[in-house]
This record gives sequence, structure tokens and C-alpha cells, in this order.
Amino acid sequence: MKTFLQFAGRALALLLAVLFVLSLPLTCAAFDAGQVVFLPEKTRVLLDEAALRSQIVPLGMAWTVRKMAAEVSLHPNTPDYAALVAALPPEQWQTLRRLLLPDEILLDLIHSSLNGFYLWLDSAEETPSILWVLQPFQNNLRGVNGQKAMEAVYQTMPECTQAQIEDFQRRLKQAAPGEAVYYNLCQFPEPWRGDQQADYLASVQAVAASIPPLLEPVDMLDTSPQTFLRLKRALLQARRISLLGWILPLALLWLIAALQVRTFRSLGRWWGIPLVLAGALTAALGAVIPPLLHSWFVFFTAQLPELLAQESIVLLDSLVRAAVRPLWRQGGVVLLAGALLLLGGWWAARSEHAPAATAR
Repeated sequence: MKTFLQFAGRALALLLAVLFVLSLPLTCAAFDAGQVVFLPEKTRVLLDEAALRSQIVPLGMAWTVRKMAAEVSLHPNTPDYAALVAALPPEQWQTLRRLLLPDEILLDLIHSSLNGFYLWLDSAEETPSILWVLQPFQNNLRGVNGQKAMEAVYQTMPECTQAQIEDFQRRLKQAAPGEAVYYNLCQFPEPWRGDQQADYLASVQAVAASIPPLLEPVDMLDTSPQTFLRLKRALLQARRISLLGWILPLALLWLIAALQVRTFRSLGRWWGIPLVLAGALTAALGAVIPPLLHSWFVFFTAQLPELLAQESIVLLDSLVRAAVRPLWRQGGVVLLAGALLLLGGWWAARSEHAPAATAR
């Protein structure tokens, strides 16, 4: 009976050791991810850097404006604004971003969104309450920067050909009184140039007038409150796991100790080997996660324009690398602790046999 209990104890301890080796890397990864996702200050720093240093915002502006321009261009007798917007090079969109969304306005929108998100996460509200103050953006569009943005786009258009001028004159003669006649998307010479630029500037002012001073972006989403509640529950559960998940591997270690550890020699074997394996697996996980998630990012951004997809993947990859970077250090510390325990157990075993050898 004693032999069977010893065998069962060793088998159970071995199973617990395997569970420890598998659970510790996942626990470390969950903790590190939580440090990025659920700490507002760290998240704010990462998003601020991404917004200011990457091309994600200007490329996102290009994609959004292109979709809007395509819808406008479907109306009869309107210019093909989509073609004009599509022809703007990426560096032009970077200029437009700096003019229309200066850093202070852009960062204020990001911080408002983050504050609303984290307040919602710890509140009883069904949906996030995020408020964007768009008055500064509206004033910026109405002011000098709006005119500069219009001129920057205007300068990208080619000079009008004689055929384009004659087409405009023909449409102007055929138009009914009071009917709007759009200029061709090219730079007209005098005497039309001043009026053309005034028309374009008036369009910019009309866009500025259509922007609400305050906007709740969540209201624009076609998402039910139940969906937001399910998302909140999932996020809260993930946060609890990231904060308390370490209890599982720690409990497994103590259970192994209760079953098998009686001497320092056995401690070195029953804790040292699992710690070495778990540390190596934790460090390996830090190398495996980025390429594994990269393939998923490629899949989920496949419907975006190529440049925007590439920039989105670069941004997501950088966030993942920031999250898993501590795994290398954590894995190294755990592996070193296990190696020291193994070495200590070996030394203890050697010391136990030394007196016996001397006695002989």
C-alpha cells in the first residue's frame, strides 16, 4: 500500500509539474499583455507615439476621404473627386494631416477616447461614453490652415488643357439660371483661376460648417448595447486573469513541494527541472508570438488599401513586440532560478555522499 501511495504521489507531482511548465509561460504572457492594454498611461504613450510617428493617421484619412469622395462622385454632374483624392501621394496626406489635424488636436481626440474607454470599463454603463470636442478642428478648418490645405490639393492638379476649358464653357452656356456648374479638376488660367479657388475655399468652409462642435463617436457605430456588455465582460475577465493568473503556477509549485519535497536535494529536482523548462518555454514564447500574430494581422487587414494595411501591420507588430518583450527577461530569470536549484540539489546530494565515502 505504501508503495502504491508513493507511486501515485510521484505521478500526481509529475502531472502538476507538466501543468506548471505549460501554465507559467501563458501566465507571463497574459500579465505582460495586461500591462500594455489595461494600464492607461502605458497605452497612451504607445498610441501617442504611433499617431505622431507612423503614417497610420494620414493613410487612414486618405482611405476615409476616398470613400466619401467616391460616394459624392456618383451623383450626376459632379466632378470625379475620388480620382483626384486617389492621385494624392502619401507625403501630401502627411502635409494635410499636419494642417488639418495638428498634434495637439489629434492627441486630444486620442486621450478623450482612452479616458472614455477606461471609465466605461470600471463603470456600470452599458456603452462607452466618449466625447470628441471638434470645435478646435472646425476652427482650424475655417482658418488659415484650411486655406493652406485647399491650396496644397489645388497645386496637385494639372494645368487645364484647351479641351477642358472648352468643356467648362460649354456646360456653363447650357446650364439653367442658378444651376451650379463645377470646374473641371484642373488649374484654370485667368480669368477663371481666382473664381475657381474661391469656389474650392467655399467648399472647405461648407465642410467646416457641417462638422458638429461635439461628437459622440460610439453613437455612430451600428453596435447594440448587448455587444458592448459582452465586450466589457470579456475585457474584465482578461484583466482579472492578467492580474491574478500568477496564483495558478505558484499553487502548483507548492503542491509539488507538499507531495515530493522533503530535502534540498528533492527541491532541486522537483522545482529546478520544471523551472528550467518553464523559463525556456517562456522565452521561446516571446519569439513565437510576434510572427504568429503577424499572419493574423495580414489576414484581417487584407481588405484595406495596400499602404494602409502595411502601416497597420507595422503598428500592430510594434504593439505586440512591446507586450512580449518582458517575456525574454522573465523566462531568463525563471530559467536561472531553476538552474541554481538544480545545482544546489546536486551539491546537496554530493555532500550527502561525501561522509559515506570517507567512512569507507
